[in-house]
Amino acid sequence: MNSPTELPRTLLLILAVLGGIVVSGNLRAGSATWSTNPISGDWYTAENWNPNTVPNGPNDVATLGASSITTLTFPASSTTVLDSIILQSEADFYTVVVKESSLTFVGRGIPGLTGLFFDVASRSTLIFQGTSECRAGIYNSGTILFQDQSSRPMGSTMGDTGGAITWSDQSSAGGYFYTNGGLYFNDDSTAEKVSSLGVIGPGFADISGHNAPGLAIPEPYGEGDIYLGANNLTISSTDRIYPFNGSMKDGGANGGTGGSLTKVGPPGSRAILDGSSHYTGGTTILGGVLLIQTEIFDTSSTPIGSGDVHVNAGGFGGTGHVPGNVIVGTGEGTPASLILSGHRVFPIKQSLTVASDGLMEVTIDSQARRHGEVSARGVTLTSGAQIEVSDRSGSKMATGTVLILIKNTADTPITGTFANLSDGGTLTVNANTYQANYEGGDGNDLTLSVVP
Repeated sequence: MNSPTELPRTLLLILAVLGGIVVSGNLRAGSATWSTNPISGDWYTAENWNPNTVPNGPNDVATLGASSITTLTFPASSTTVLDSIILQSEADFYTVVVKESSLTFVGRGIPGLTGLFFDVASRSTLIFQGTSECRAGIYNSGTILFQDQSSRPMGSTMGDTGGAITWSDQSSAGGYFYTNGGLYFNDDSTAEKVSSLGVIGPGFADISGHNAPGLAIPEPYGEGDIYLGANNLTISSTDRIYPFNGSMKDGGANGGTGGSLTKVGPPGSRAILDGSSHYTGGTTILGGVLLIQTEIFDTSSTPIGSGDVHVNAGGFGGTGHVPGNVIVGTGEGTPASLILSGHRVFPIKQSLTVASDGLMEVTIDSQARRHGEVSARGVTLTSGAQIEVSDRSGSKMATGTVLILIKNTADTPITGTFANLSDGGTLTVNANTYQANYEGGDGNDLTLSVVP
């Protein structure tokens, strides 16, 4: 997998000096307006323009208004450079087909709200340079390059298999993306204005060529791959109902190991990961809730890679496997939670530490006889750590019923107790009163027993 090759900029400088290209006959380049009654949809037919000159130069502006033909095609093997394409207020919806050709914007690009749609075919290239921007819709089967300080502040982008879009330098991405192709974020490019990022089927996103520390995007969805290289990917909560069930991993076009994930978001927001990921640099939660989930019979794959999980703020939970250690809280006073919802055991293969500002939230369903549970190989409850137990229903359970809240798979006992639940202490939740035992289960588990 390689990042698409950029059109040599020396060629574009030559074009800027010449002010255009002659592709056939004696066509002259210059700004022009598309005819209301053109004879064809061919960009390079001079009679289709008023005046009869074909826009093709770094200062040329192509203006589109009301017309009987609104599908414009760049002929095969043509190389075109423009300042911009402008749609007049009375313009119809236009489709611009870039077919086995190259189109480069070096000025304003596609500014303002437009009814313009690009269809970039395979073996075709669409390039934005300088401070040009693209607000048009895009269907891409070819190569699209955003360079310098160019931007895509808004618009919908669909990528087909084999198509690729690359952001480099200080270019920026925005709008809605749904791709079966590739997305490359290199150098100091940004994606803060991206509203939605769908990586579908064989599609992928690659930040291995980005400068450290990495890139921030909204919560992705789809079943494609995201290559991190050695970088950090920061995802923000969108409360999307669809999880990301693809794979995040080290490597990519530029290689690198130690990729990591950071989750941010406001209180109450959440992101869901459901898949098999292989990044090795760990996961940090700074806001909102990160939920991970796997199939009930899947005992090996994990949506969060192989490193440790640091819940510095917000919450972490689900049913997926955690290969590394989990540390809930920082001890600096910012609330952080481990969320045990009661669907299945939350398995942590290494240790669990709940810091002084950490909270373990356990949900019981007394009617269904289910409860939240976590397993870990070694458990430390720092002085000040809290537990919060709730019940979805109010059914009375039989006296003597034992619920395992923490299954400690290490040979050593649990270190410490929750500040609000001492060993032998009791708590009442709805219709049931429970007594805590930090030496329960097989001798070193935290259990709650229903007492009269």
